[in-house]
Amino acid sequence: LSYGQKKLLAFAAAMMSNPRIVVLDEPVAGVNPTRVNEVAEIVRRANQAGTTFLVIEHNVEFITSLCDHVIVFDRGRKLTEGPPSEVHRDPLVLDAYLGFEPGHEPNLGESGMSLLPALELIGLTAGYRDVPIVHDISLALSPGTITTLIGGNGAGKSTLLRAIYGTNRWFSGQIVYRGEDIHTLEPSERLRRGIAFVPQGRCNFPSMSVAENLKLGCYTLAARFHRARIERVITLFPMLGA
Repeated sequence: LSYGQKKLLAFAAAMMSNPRIVVLDEPVAGVNPTRVNEVAEIVRRANQAGTTFLVIEHNVEFITSLCDHVIVFDRGRKLTEGPPSEVHRDPLVLDAYLGFEPGHEPNLGESGMSLLPALELIGLTAGYRDVPIVHDISLALSPGTITTLIGGNGAGKSTLLRAIYGTNRWFSGQIVYRGEDIHTLEPSERLRRGIAFVPQGRCNFPSMSVAENLKLGCYTLAARFHRARIERVITLFPMLGA
């Protein structure tokens, strides 16, 4: 498999557990530009089927074509948030990251946001060992939406995703999923509840086949559901079934 195909396989394996929320760390970084639209379409179709996404990405065109809500990070703190059209006009964002001229208006669809969040962070501080990296972060993901985190290298984006999934150190605050504070749960328990994580980079088992990698993603499902779930995921990622 090519690098881009391996990233798609990691994404597909995460989708095997039929998660309600997926957190994606730079899904199109290093992917051939001709494949970027394909990744966007996969996310869009899964989102239309009801999956909520939280995405880290530096590809602004990818973000504006896809997401409902943008949150901008700077030095471990939230700089601003809002619809892409509003964030693009924020002078701090324009100066710090995007470089768009004022007046740029991306073509965006209507958001399907709900008043009840699918996932909510309340005053979350997290990091590694004794060092907090993100500080007092509060945000909410509306069900069925695609939200993007923007920030420079070292801003704390990946740290926040790892905190949601439970693979780094929690210092304070709440991570509320479907009304339950899950910050004390192990990553395996968060997965069982419906949260999947696709970290940046190649997250495959190279000595195993595509089908075997996908089956690993099924371990939270009863065996009788495996075949149907693999068929469903292959419809989202048709190149993996070729």
